[in-house]
Amino acid sequence: MSRSGSFVSAMLACVAMALLGSSAGAETYSCVDLGPVGLVVSQAQGISSDGSQQVGTGFASHDDPYGNHALLWSGSAQSVVDLQPSGFLTSDAYGANGGEQVGIGYLGRFSSHALLWHGSADSYIDLHPSGYLTSGAWATNGKQQVGRAVPPGIYGVTGGHAILWNGSAEDYVDLNPPGFRESSARALTDTQQVGYGGKEEMSDFHALLWSGTPGSYVDLNPDWLEGSSAWAVCGDQQVGSGGLAVSPDDDIVPQAILWTGTAQSAVNLNPAGFVASSASGTNGIVQVGSGAIHGLDGSANHALLWHGSAESYVDLNEFLPAGFTESEAYAVDAAGRIVGTCSNSSCAHAVMWVPVPEPSCMALLMAPAILLCRKARLPF
Repeated sequence: MSRSGSFVSAMLACVAMALLGSSAGAETYSCVDLGPVGLVVSQAQGISSDGSQQVGTGFASHDDPYGNHALLWSGSAQSVVDLQPSGFLTSDAYGANGGEQVGIGYLGRFSSHALLWHGSADSYIDLHPSGYLTSGAWATNGKQQVGRAVPPGIYGVTGGHAILWNGSAEDYVDLNPPGFRESSARALTDTQQVGYGGKEEMSDFHALLWSGTPGSYVDLNPDWLEGSSAWAVCGDQQVGSGGLAVSPDDDIVPQAILWTGTAQSAVNLNPAGFVASSASGTNGIVQVGSGAIHGLDGSANHALLWHGSAESYVDLNEFLPAGFTESEAYAVDAAGRIVGTCSNSSCAHAVMWVPVPEPSCMALLMAPAILLCRKARLPF
């Protein structure tokens, strides 16, 4: 390779690092406070793959446990849209993509319906399948939606079936695998869905990967985990959490887990010094979630980002706004923007961590890149 070719390659590599983050410990983030004025609690629980929309939930008062409203943002606290539909008591939004938002609307304390929005409260579509008792939607790819619905004859918080919708209450696939008592789908791509399922009442759940039909499932739970759940999927990566025995007394604690399509591929992401963790989002390159650290006042949650291993993590707590001490990360977009929540003793705010290009890379880009562009013949 020529000297000029080496320089171009180095510059392109630096561009990639600036946009996506170079390596664990090297990233810097700005933290955007999405908490709307007037809400004491807000959470950002999903982000579209292009980063243009964020969704979550907000509460106006600590004293009203049923006062939550589904929220939609476009990158700032001032952009917030209240998605609470007329006729519903409360609502939550969990996923966004392709101009769609999905979540749950509550008609009563024990009556929930999966909902699909297109940017406003009055645009909602009720996805609740006929004949099912309750339902909820967790994610969308812009064309399909996934979640869970409880069939007749099953009561309580367990017993639901994983559901894949195609935009309406009538057009859906019940993904509950043969031989499983219950299941839930939590995320999807254009071809795959992930979640969890259990075969016996009160049994340990196993993380599951589907390809659009009940019988297509892959059990992702390795022998060394006492149960697991998958929360997100992108490219060939799936992330979630699994129970690990960490003491002679077989105390089981949750650990963040990364898979690449099989149970044998499972990687424990729990960093040294953290007593527990969970991974809740991936863009196919990095993984995000949270970990618990023991302090003088008990455990504290820190939002985390990984690069595929327990050693390669970034503690996102370092970039929180002043006055906030804890955080959790829930989802990450293609460019590495991360959404979640930060909190202190009196409030919790939805936040978005935005990667900041490294100064060294920016310096490289600003001068030599201009010279290269002058000499290069552009392909258009």
